Amino acid sequence: MKKCPFCAVPIPINRSKAEIGAAQVAIQKKQRMTSMEEIQGEAVRCKHCNEFLMAVPPSAPKTPWYAKPVTLVISFLTVGPFALPLVWFNPVYSRRKKIVVTVIVLVLTYALVHVFLRAVGTIFDYYKQAGLF
Repeated sequence: MKKCPFCAVPIPINRSKAEIGAAQVAIQKKQRMTSMEEIQGEAVRCKHCNEFLMAVPPSAPKTPWYAKPVTLVISFLTVGPFALPLVWFNPVYSRRKKIVVTVIVLVLTYALVHVFLRAVGTIFDYYKQAGLF
């Protein structure tokens, strides 16, 4: 049998003795009512106060937006090595993983800059041969 945690009527604070007495009478009535009729084990809602009996599982602490892998991938694709502080502020990554990701990003950045400069040089040579410069 289940017991409903919501059926208890709170006693008013800073109220007159008559109001406190009325609240205590209401609590005693509810206690008698719930003790006489217990709630079935497979019940989902309390039949007395109509509240859900299922306990809400404690939610895991939310990870900050900058620690999510999707954010890191999008930031690396848009701003490149300027996203490295997001890796270093990430509380989930170990120091070793942060170093590995930093080295990979720096090597990829160097390679892309090198390819870009070679492409610009090739275009510049093409324009020189065409007589545009």
